[in-house]
Amino acid sequence: MSEDIEVRAVELVYRPTVDDTLTGFLIQRRKTPSGRGQLVGWPIAAVAAFVGAWMRLDGTGSWGDPVVLTLLVGGLFLMTMTLCLPRMMARQMHKLIDQRGEYHAVVDEHGVQMTAEGFAQSADWKLLTRYTETDERFVLLGADKSTLGLVVLPKRGLPPGPGTSAIPEGSEEPESAESTEITGAESLRTVLDRHLQRI
Repeated sequence: MSEDIEVRAVELVYRPTVDDTLTGFLIQRRKTPSGRGQLVGWPIAAVAAFVGAWMRLDGTGSWGDPVVLTLLVGGLFLMTMTLCLPRMMARQMHKLIDQRGEYHAVVDEHGVQMTAEGFAQSADWKLLTRYTETDERFVLLGADKSTLGLVVLPKRGLPPGPGTSAIPEGSEEPESAESTEITGAESLRTVLDRHLQRI
């Protein structure tokens, strides 16, 4: 999309799913230093389980040996937790989020404003500095790479197909300016590219 198009605000209306939350957690885990630190646990656990099994099979340890048991059981437990923890966290978080029903999000020059039943939250562009896009979602990450600043905006919440009006930048009278029809995803991407670093 050309950079001379100005999109002032994009509105999304959606009901969050477990997959929305899970996608956010997985991307955050891959794209932040604290998240990548969690990924180190999997290979360490695999090595511990392998060493425990090798000691048992090699004959240097027995099933009753506390070192062998610790390496095997601890390694298998850590591998399982590393693989399953994001899904468990997403399900727990979704239980809280789902109680609020439908969400309304507005992304504009000031940041992201989200409202739902009994809930209102704003995050300006100082708090959110990076984003990535998947086939189904935009995931916004916080400025402080060690915090849990995370916003997931599902594309299904955008207006369907063409129909979002964009005003050519520099037009003094938007009413008389020729508008261009662009999709909701293009509109949102335009606003995000103006304020956030795409990763």
